[in-house]
Amino acid sequence: MGDSPLTIEGSLALAGTGPAISVRVASDSLDLGPAVRAALPDTLQAAFDSLAPAGRVRLDLNYEQPTRPTAATQPAPPGLRGAEVKYTALVEPMGCRLRLARLPLELEDVGGKVVLTPDGISIERLTARHGPTSIQMAGRITTHDDRVDVRISRLEAHDLRFEEELRQAGPWRLRRMWNDFQPAGACDLVLKDLVLTSGPNARRTWRTRGSLHLNQAAFSAGPRFTDVTGTFEGEAGYDDTFQVDARLDLKQARVDGRLLTDATARLHRAAGASTLLIGDILGTLYNGAVLGQVEVDYVTAPASYGLNLTARNVSLEEFLNARRQPDETPVRLKGRIQGTLSLTGQFDRPASRQGSGSILVQEAQMLKVPMVLAILQIIHFAVDDDNAFHDALVDYMIDGDEVILDRIDLRGKALSMAGAGHVQVPGLGMHLVLLVGSPLKLPEVAVLSELVEGVARELMEVHVEGTLDQPVFRADIVRSVRRTLEAMTSVRVERVTPGKPNRKE
Repeated sequence: MGDSPLTIEGSLALAGTGPAISVRVASDSLDLGPAVRAALPDTLQAAFDSLAPAGRVRLDLNYEQPTRPTAATQPAPPGLRGAEVKYTALVEPMGCRLRLARLPLELEDVGGKVVLTPDGISIERLTARHGPTSIQMAGRITTHDDRVDVRISRLEAHDLRFEEELRQAGPWRLRRMWNDFQPAGACDLVLKDLVLTSGPNARRTWRTRGSLHLNQAAFSAGPRFTDVTGTFEGEAGYDDTFQVDARLDLKQARVDGRLLTDATARLHRAAGASTLLIGDILGTLYNGAVLGQVEVDYVTAPASYGLNLTARNVSLEEFLNARRQPDETPVRLKGRIQGTLSLTGQFDRPASRQGSGSILVQEAQMLKVPMVLAILQIIHFAVDDDNAFHDALVDYMIDGDEVILDRIDLRGKALSMAGAGHVQVPGLGMHLVLLVGSPLKLPEVAVLSELVEGVARELMEVHVEGTLDQPVFRADIVRSVRRTLEAMTSVRVERVTPGKPNRKE
């Protein structure tokens, strides 16, 4: 057949109870071109088309066709009535290419062993490559009158890339989830007992169990997770809705740039439910702990999310140094952070974000924090001990890209600060209004209006503008407490242009 060497042997029975036709076709290098497809019976042509093969294979085909009665002959013996064509085709790919109809990804360097019979396709062993991804699988494909069943006993894909071609290969609901989570990077996938069914009206279902190991991957779940290394392990399926019950064990991940280590969580979405719950989150954040849960609801389009996170006993020094550039001097100080965050929104719609939370810094050497130190320098505030410990509290709200610092309160033996502010994300443009003074002279923001003018004149009003990375400081003597309070109120709601001071005359 073409330039393919073939060995053909067989027999033709003119009478008797044996097969009317018995043929064996073998080739050590068969070219899977149009001529091969045309030579196949209809049932094999359908299987051929479902694989779309190209290249060369080793073939050993045994074909039998029973005696058929005709008008000129006696009826077939009872043992052959209703008998069907029988064949067994042993195919060993020789580095050829396949494109599976149920998973439209082109596979290259295909090797292994596949057996085709009228009952279906048995994949005894199949190895392949798709770009940098190596694939191994075994299983069976069975065709019925009303459906196609695919049962994969084991599927392994190593260095599988989260790329557009892979997204396009999935059903539309998985593509929608992909769009929400925006995965990137690579993973190793091991699936067991994967069952796919394609029934009437193109209805498809699947279920499986196994593991997904992420290697420097990234995805979004409200915050952006990057440098993710860890494993999902559990069960998943699809029957009109996606369902999953899995455990997540992360060696590390960066959550909006902050390093989270040794984290665990549980993913659960019940059959028919619209909500995916990422619960029982527990991890290590700079020698402290973070815990909470995330919910993703697919009723809306795009999907909406809600998260509640709590941080406990986080190292202030490690937190401040987390984004330090190599040429920057590290900050050396003591202190612990407690924090909370509640946030809701929709994927890909930053303007939909709404949330609130608080940050409490305890027993911290706040005078060593670069921004606090710069404020003291601009107002020429002298302290006896820069190792003195202070506590600080920040209450904040989130409205789209705006982070409103509703309350800033720093207390200690050396000095106190009270104020409010505003930060815009992205860009980190900001405007803070602070009152700085002696801890004996400066009460909390809530009772500032009770200050007498004599005490107010002993304080300094500091404006911090620019960006968090490049702050611009401006200091004034407090002439009116009321005017300062009005400035704090207005700074909570003004819009900030990143990098440009928002000065008001």
